[in-house]
This record gives sequence, structure tokens and C-alpha cells, in this order.
Amino acid sequence: NESKMRILPILQFVSFLVPYAASLRIHNASRAPSTLLTSLRYTEPNHRIPKTVSRPTTRLSVQDTSFLTTALVDSLPQCNNVVTTALISGSIGLVSQLVLTAILRKSSNPSVKKDPSYTAHNIVALILMMYVSYIGVVGYYLSPLLSTAISTTTTRLLTHNPTSLHLASVILGIFIGWDIPTTLSIPKLRKWDVIIHHVCMAIVAYYGTITPMLYVLYYFGVVELSSIPLVIHDQLDHACTTSEKVSPRLEKWMNGMKIVAALSFTAVRAFHFTKVTLLNFLPDVRFALRNWSLGAGVSRFFLQGIGVASLGFTTLQLYWFSLIVRSVLGGEEEIKVVEDSA
Repeated sequence: NESKMRILPILQFVSFLVPYAASLRIHNASRAPSTLLTSLRYTEPNHRIPKTVSRPTTRLSVQDTSFLTTALVDSLPQCNNVVTTALISGSIGLVSQLVLTAILRKSSNPSVKKDPSYTAHNIVALILMMYVSYIGVVGYYLSPLLSTAISTTTTRLLTHNPTSLHLASVILGIFIGWDIPTTLSIPKLRKWDVIIHHVCMAIVAYYGTITPMLYVLYYFGVVELSSIPLVIHDQLDHACTTSEKVSPRLEKWMNGMKIVAALSFTAVRAFHFTKVTLLNFLPDVRFALRNWSLGAGVSRFFLQGIGVASLGFTTLQLYWFSLIVRSVLGGEEEIKVVEDSA
């Protein structure tokens, strides 16, 4: 089991090297209309995405969007400079980590005082997950780009989205400036397979800054909804294992949150993540590849690479799901692996 657990992050890392190499040849398609974008605009009306790929529950359009929906979407942050946004987010994460660690070190709670940096990491992670989840849910599900009237491969896969660029920049900065350094410095988090996974996430975030598509809001935002109960359970479990005397109430909360974390992970990552990847994202990538030309602003190799990487990620989510199932059936170590990696 341990060997399998170590092999998957390696395979995931290798799958990300392909589009990473291709990304060196890419320029931002939003700066100038590409042949690929032009060809898709002319050929796409004849393209009929299978019903399983459509989003019939989304009834928004540019004309009939409600005032509240418009206000929510317009209030989302946008990015004008990737480097600045990444530096700010990484600095905020790192400074928050240091300040919280200093404060928690003076706590009267033994479980908190014993490992303040670990608790500080969970607090920063929880706030981050709530932030990106909100942006992802509002930006992805309320976006007019998902309207059945105007939703095309171009709007979903190739249209420059300033909110997606913001989210990808934040994730890139937070992983490089805060998450990876703290993971290396905190013994309880220092696991090489977890580090590889987080490096992969930083690479994917870099892709998102190059092609800030609508799907960035889903993969970096909506998916992280399942991380919120995982982080809470992780901290409750840490409190139980480090306390000299565990109260029945704390143990009850920990076991209850374990069930919530398992259910949310199953719904969001095992099922919906797989559905969006196989029935939405990959069909869009396949259609874009079929209409690709030599003058395209996006490399064909890059499109193939992100398709392969999405399959690698889906495989990893399903593997984590199997660990969750085993944890619910009786083992605690499996869910710890998911908490550390997700």
C-alpha cells in the first residue's frame, strides 16, 4: 500500500512535465486572436456537444441574468498582473503563518501549544479554501459563459477570464510562497509524496496563468469545497491525538467531521470531478484539437498535455476516494493521507 501511495504522485508529476515543456512555446492567446480561436468561432455552430456534456441546469444568459447574479459575478476579483498577485498572496500566506505560529505558541491549550506551526498551517489553509471555493462556485456556476445560449468550446476553454487569472495567480503564489516552504519546515507535513503533489499543483496553477480558462474556476475553486471539512477534521484529529485527556465531546465532533469530510470528498472529487473531466473538459479539449491549426496561439502539444494531466488528476482523486472508503471502514491512516495531500 505504501509503495502504491508513492508511485501515484510520481506518475502525476511526470504527466505534468509534458504540458509544462509545451507551455514554454505558448504565448497568451488573449493578446491577439489566434487561428484556433478564429476557426472555432466559425466551425463551432455545427458542433453539437453530447447531452451528457451540456449543462441544462444553468439557465443564465447575458440578457436574463438577475441583478443579484450580476452583482455577485461583477464583485469577483480580477487580475491585471500575475506576478504582483502571486507575490501578494504568497506573502500574505507566509506572514499569516508566522504571526499565527507566534500567537499560538503562547496558547494555554496543550494540543495547540505543542505544535503551533501545524495548527497555524491548518488555519491559513481553511481560510484559503473558503476564499477560493467562493470564487470558484460564484465564478463558475453563475458565469454567463456557461449559458446554454452562448456556451461553446471557445468560451469555456479558450476565452481569457480575468477571475480565472486571479485564482490561478493566487494559487501559484500561495503554493510557492507559503505552502511548499511550510510543508518542508513542519515535520508532520514533511512527506515527499505530498510535496510532489503540491509542486504539481503549482505547475498547474502556472498553466492557469497562461491560459486562464473558465475551467480554472472549477478545478482551483469548486473542487476545494471538499477540502474545507478535511482541514477541520485534520485539526480535530490533531487535537485528539495530542491531548493528554480527550473529552467525549471533542471525539464526537472529530468522528462526525470525519463522516462529513468523507461524504463531501466522495460527492465533489470522486464523482463530480470525474464527471466534469470526462464529460466536459476532455470533450472540449478533443474538439479544440480537431480544429487546431499551425497558426494557433495555443500549442497542440499543450492541449494534449493538459488532457493527459487531467486524466492523471482524475486517477489520483479516485485513488484518494478508495483511501476514504477504507478509512470509513475502519482505518484512520488512509484519511490522513488524503488530508495531507488534498
